[in-house]
Amino acid sequence: MYSGIALLLGLVLVLPWLLVPEPTLAKETINADAVVDVASLKFQDVNGNKQPDAGEFGIVLGKLYAPGTKTEIGTYRCSFVWGGWVKSTDGVPVTSAIQTFDVKGAGTIVVVGDEPETASIGKGITGVIAGGTGAFTGVTGTATLTMKPVEGTNWPGSGVLEIERPAAAAGLQGDVRTVMGIAIAGLVVAAVAVVVGGVALIMPRRRTT
Repeated sequence: MYSGIALLLGLVLVLPWLLVPEPTLAKETINADAVVDVASLKFQDVNGNKQPDAGEFGIVLGKLYAPGTKTEIGTYRCSFVWGGWVKSTDGVPVTSAIQTFDVKGAGTIVVVGDEPETASIGKGITGVIAGGTGAFTGVTGTATLTMKPVEGTNWPGSGVLEIERPAAAAGLQGDVRTVMGIAIAGLVVAAVAVVVGGVALIMPRRRTT
């Protein structure tokens, strides 16, 4: 009897996940032109020589535009370690950074990992999307930034953000699993009660003297 009860309890835990499929990920591509304002560079200047040295932390600001237009759609921020000595496995100069794509009226997308250097012009450098805020809460994926030659104080480039987010039905699927689990648990409790009651009726009662 007890092995049967254990089996039923196991079914309570497993059946909701077997009967309701895993939620799928919705994929989306966001394209944007980024123009970094080189003059906005701020850095530690640990050596006091008024110029960035390798290993010092810096930050630059920029603007985001709809691809191929001058329509501003947000801002770009990048905190990074001043490089000059790091290369990817493909031999492309990179630096470690945290990039923030701040889209007007939508939220931010945060990218960590490698970012381009001035020596990696024309090379697409890909970082990992760590998450976001607002409409981008919970997103993952990758972001590739390809920079062009510097134009005065502007450093233009193009970004391709391949984002993934849980499909709209993911929350509903979770709720269905919960309801199914509760329903199956109720059935198991009822079945156990019936079995135990039946056994109690069948077993002979002890005589008292």
